[in-house]
Amino acid sequence: MDPEEQTDIGATRLSKDSRSNFPGLCLVQAARRRELLILNGNIEGDRPGEYTHFSKAGGSVIDYILISRFAHSFIRKFQVGHNTLSDHLPLILELAGRPFDYSIAEPQYIPSVNLDIPAPKRLKWSSILNENLTLLLQSVELKLIRSAIVSGNSVAAIMERFKLLLERLKPHLTTVIHSSATKRAKDGASWFDLECRQTRRQMRTAYRRYRKSGTALLLNAYIYLRRSYKQLLRRKKLEAERAAWHRLVKASHEKDTTCFWRTISGLLDQERTNSICTVEPMEWLRHFQSLFYDQEAQHYKLCIQLEDLPHWPAVTAKEVENLIAQLKNNKAPGNDYIPAELLKSNIGWWAPLLASLFSWIDSTGLLPDGWTEAIIIPIYKKGPMTDPASYRPISLLPIPSKLYAKHLYTKLTSWLETEAILAEEQAGFRQGRSTIDHCFTLAYLIDKYAKKSRGVLYAAFIDLKAAFDSIPRVRLWDKLSTSSIDKRLLFLISCLYKDTVLHVRTSLNGHLIGPVPVSKGVKQGCILAPVLFNIYINDMVNCLSSPDFHAPKLADKAISVLLYADDAILLSRTRIGLNRLIGEFSAYCRREQLAINYQKTKIMVFARKHRQYSWRMDNQTIEQVKAFKYLGIVFQSTGSWDVHQKCAKEKAAQSIKMLSRFFYTKGGRYIPAALEVFQAKPLAQLLYGAQIWTGNHCSSLETVQSKFLRQILGVPSCVPNAALRLEACLPSVETRTWQRTFNYWLRLNLNPPGLLPLVMQDPHKSKWFKTVHQKLLTCGLHSQSLLSMGLIKAKSLIGQRLKDIERQNNLTILKKLCPWYTYFPPSHFDSPASYLSKLTIPKYRRAFTLARWDVLPSAVLEGRYQKTPFEKRLCPCGDGNTETVSHVLLSCPLYKDLRNEIITPLILSNPGRSPDITLYSLLSDTDSQITEKVARYIQRAAKLRATI
Repeated sequence: MDPEEQTDIGATRLSKDSRSNFPGLCLVQAARRRELLILNGNIEGDRPGEYTHFSKAGGSVIDYILISRFAHSFIRKFQVGHNTLSDHLPLILELAGRPFDYSIAEPQYIPSVNLDIPAPKRLKWSSILNENLTLLLQSVELKLIRSAIVSGNSVAAIMERFKLLLERLKPHLTTVIHSSATKRAKDGASWFDLECRQTRRQMRTAYRRYRKSGTALLLNAYIYLRRSYKQLLRRKKLEAERAAWHRLVKASHEKDTTCFWRTISGLLDQERTNSICTVEPMEWLRHFQSLFYDQEAQHYKLCIQLEDLPHWPAVTAKEVENLIAQLKNNKAPGNDYIPAELLKSNIGWWAPLLASLFSWIDSTGLLPDGWTEAIIIPIYKKGPMTDPASYRPISLLPIPSKLYAKHLYTKLTSWLETEAILAEEQAGFRQGRSTIDHCFTLAYLIDKYAKKSRGVLYAAFIDLKAAFDSIPRVRLWDKLSTSSIDKRLLFLISCLYKDTVLHVRTSLNGHLIGPVPVSKGVKQGCILAPVLFNIYINDMVNCLSSPDFHAPKLADKAISVLLYADDAILLSRTRIGLNRLIGEFSAYCRREQLAINYQKTKIMVFARKHRQYSWRMDNQTIEQVKAFKYLGIVFQSTGSWDVHQKCAKEKAAQSIKMLSRFFYTKGGRYIPAALEVFQAKPLAQLLYGAQIWTGNHCSSLETVQSKFLRQILGVPSCVPNAALRLEACLPSVETRTWQRTFNYWLRLNLNPPGLLPLVMQDPHKSKWFKTVHQKLLTCGLHSQSLLSMGLIKAKSLIGQRLKDIERQNNLTILKKLCPWYTYFPPSHFDSPASYLSKLTIPKYRRAFTLARWDVLPSAVLEGRYQKTPFEKRLCPCGDGNTETVSHVLLSCPLYKDLRNEIITPLILSNPGRSPDITLYSLLSDTDSQITEKVARYIQRAAKLRATI
């Protein structure tokens, strides 16, 4: 705009921007026609027309305020402000006028319980906290305490010293919550750290100095600082995005669902907000007393004399180091506030101390204070918020006590497996057994009995109500006492469960109510709990083994029940047999004080044709269903997998939706990490149970992967799925399914534990085995040779063979689309295309992707959708050539100047090559500098093409 344009108020409008352009002149003419006044440079507060925008080219005036000539007298102040969030500076206009009367409603607060003494809050673990605690552990006082525990000769003295150690550490691990304190709002994003704030302060100071003096030297200094500030913000933001992806990848691989969803929602660095609990404190006490209090157990005493127990060797520091190494990070501690990270980062300091402590506990059965206490955190699920049953109780136990329980767990599981105590029908929480094993066994029985003509298999899926919390401890100790368990082990386990209490955290400030005595059920959060539950219901299998139940058989062994912890399936070949099984199971539950959830208990009749019956259990109607989810896999009465695959697709699609949202918003469109998370989370959800339903049912699942790849690569639907997989180096869903199936087939043939050996010995050969053998032959693999070479070599050979077959099929599909793609060596397809990670600017990366697959926004792409013959998809340049990527890159006159600037130097560096070889050299992504230049050319050419 003309810096000296005359205004109607008699003054010359001044401006520091001496440049004028056509849009500015148009703005002046429009203002005159509409009788508007331009305030910039025309008001006393903005003379001589301050810069409103800063870029790489320097300062300019491109932001204006225009007002009516009649409003000029109402102007109180006009000036250009300062802003660090944008390249455009704010324009501040203050008008004189009659003030408005705004009535502001009084804020309403939800009343909460007034708690006088707030509990301390644990500090979030960080590198700084780790350094401080490491220095504290090396202090003279704590070294003396540690030495007294390691070399102590009295259990009372050791317990007292351990208590003193926890007291000394607690102030450094916690902070006091003041209920009246209000939290200061965060200064921008979490990555906006001290360095950013200091640089911003310097930039603001430089701007004030420039505005005060107006010299060109200070202006250049300010522009330099502003440019450095912007670069710093971009770097910090990129680092934060990479860190978020790292947390997301880690959570996916570790199956940490909470961290995954908090990260993907962008909430990891924000304060977690919980719904305000409206349950009265006394209501919590009554609720948990009704759940966990058993009058009989309060007066029960295990008849074991300490001096009669077998001797145990002292616990070594090496054993404790192994236990500490197995701890997981980011787990909430118990009432001692000792986090797992503190033990793991100072393992050499803690291992001898805990080894001595564990040895004294082994010999005496005396526990440190607080080890029998649990903190319950109610997490709202659904239902009335005033009802305690609407909350899920999460139990927090001291980390050292969990380590000691792990020490006992090792001995307990060793006894169970060595002496084969547990029935093979029980697979829950047992080493070498999985949910897939149980589901495979059930699927095999369905194929054996229900797939044949007029065949049928009856199944009752039983749901027990609060099974782990309801078992009576008196019955549990009686069952263990009559077994061959090491009596010292039984004594120590009972000590862990003696006089246990819980406290309930009822408010956001951490206040606890209680204690509530707990004398029923196994400890939630304790590693011993599921094993003790398995022991408690172990005699169920014998109670359900009568021939009158008409149970199906595996290698002449009757299988009337399948157990995975508290998940039970009753099986029978006849309707009468299943009714008898249901009755006997109900009687067993009454004897063992277990409650059946009749609403969630379902019955399914597996058969080729649907059969509907009425079922009752303890005078309660039990629903018969056509599909039921068991251990994560949906079984259908017809033996089909359609419903399971539909559920898997919906679950994976939900994760992909959130992942894509994170990718485009808070994830910085970082493709390598997105691919890794996709394989660890949504793809794992999609392929769960693939070992059972094999790779013949994958056509509908392939669309999920292809849709995700199209979203992050930004390519149209006409690009073949094979191209997407090659670009991202991802095998097809079918290939992954067959690989999982073949690996599981290898496992079945290598003497696995549980019921699987009976499946292999059974004379019936299911359709699954026939399909697998046929597919092995199709791939050129022979079962005997695979089994003879060992598990690792066989898996490697299978994986390579499937990979080679798919690669050949993909390249066959792509020969017509991109002939130059066949020039790539085989090693090129062993990793994702390098430009996906090296081209960090999304618009350039997408432009290069579109060029590689010849799907630029052009006549060729439009012709594909309009079904125009290829030879008629002509470029608008008018030379009669089709608008292919080769034409755009090498010869189109529309981009002559741009080509001479970017592409021609690349071509002249290797003259004399054919067009195909030249195109390959430009799009092969073998040189990152060439890739970046080609991407810039394509992006700028597409921008020019859009104007034609």
